[in-house]
Amino acid sequence: MAFGFFVLNDYASNFYVINVTCCDIIKMIYERKQKRLAQGKKCTATDARYFQMAENLLYMELGVALGKPKEEICKTIINYINQSKQEN
Repeated sequence: MAFGFFVLNDYASNFYVINVTCCDIIKMIYERKQKRLAQGKKCTATDARYFQMAENLLYMELGVALGKPKEEICKTIINYINQSKQEN
C-alpha cells in the first residue's frame, strides 16, 4: 500500500508527521463522513477530494500488484462486498 505523510499542527504549534496508508485515509474519511451525516451535515469537498484520491491510488496499486486494470479491481471489490452482504 502507498504511504502518505501528513503534517498535523496541534494548537500549541507542535508539528507531527504521521505515516498512513490509503486504507487508513479511506477509513478515516468514511468514519468522519458518517458522523457528519448523523449530525445532518454534508461531507466536505476536501474530504470528498482526498477520499477519491486515496481510493484511486488504492485501486491502481492493487491493479499493478494483481496485473489487472483499475476498473476491474473496483468491480471485483464491489462484487466481493455484495457477496459478503448476501451471506450475512
